[in-house]
Amino acid sequence: MQTLNNNTILKTPMEILSLHNIEVIQQDELVDYLDAVSFMEKRVADILDKEAKQLLWFVQHDHVYTAGTGTSEAELLQLPNISPNNMPLSSSSHQSNITPQKITLHRTGRGGKITYHGPGQLIVYIMLNILELHDGKPDVRLFIKQVENWLIDAMVTIGIVGKIIEQYPGVWVSTDSHVINTMDTCNRQTEGEVKPQVKSNVVNGSKKKSSIREAVHDRGNGYEKLAAIGIRIRRWISYHGVAINIEPDLKYFNEITPCGITEHGYGVTSMEKLGLYNRNMMKDLSGILLKSFVEIFLK
Repeated sequence: MQTLNNNTILKTPMEILSLHNIEVIQQDELVDYLDAVSFMEKRVADILDKEAKQLLWFVQHDHVYTAGTGTSEAELLQLPNISPNNMPLSSSSHQSNITPQKITLHRTGRGGKITYHGPGQLIVYIMLNILELHDGKPDVRLFIKQVENWLIDAMVTIGIVGKIIEQYPGVWVSTDSHVINTMDTCNRQTEGEVKPQVKSNVVNGSKKKSSIREAVHDRGNGYEKLAAIGIRIRRWISYHGVAINIEPDLKYFNEITPCGITEHGYGVTSMEKLGLYNRNMMKDLSGILLKSFVEIFLK
């Protein structure tokens, strides 16, 4: 990985990303989910063949449910209005109880279980060469930790403080905390620090340190997911990525068990629900994420 010097630190996030051979695409129109998967598959192949740059791709999808590799057939069969006869392993469609339009369910190669994507949700697909990012010593656990820290660092910028819920991947908001607008993360798979000056508590686990997390004093176990993480890695190239709820219609999550979490006290939220939304949030958060990406991955 190229070392940043005083001159590069003065550059914009886009310029620094370019120095590291990382392209950024910010898509305004809705992108079909299967088209996005096809694009990522092709891009990963091109990155491996050194015919394309690494990529951070900011998109939104039309209404779609996706089931990751951790989703069992039993879980899919429990979905309302879906029968075994119309649910092949590749994809399936069903008529939702909450909307007259048909919502498609796709089996996908990312990690995790079932979730919803739709308008108002910012998705960042991350096609990165982990071998290069880690100076020839790729570490999947470290990479996942960096993804989590990237999201948390960005959220801190808009006033959301986080910590870890180890057994449940994603970014969470505590519904019962002394800290206003608290965001939590989970499923961090490694210990260690990126910026060790700030500490965090771990939910349902031992205390660990983290780069940008602050201690939060909880009085209960109510948590709502603000962002999902689902990544696949092929020959040290990552793809798929993260989905952040800015202003999606949250009722679509009622049709599924998001990420397979059935334990009481866990739900789904959005920036709009938290009172943090403004009409420029999609654009503003994209810029914040780019800056935080440089801080977490490239310094």
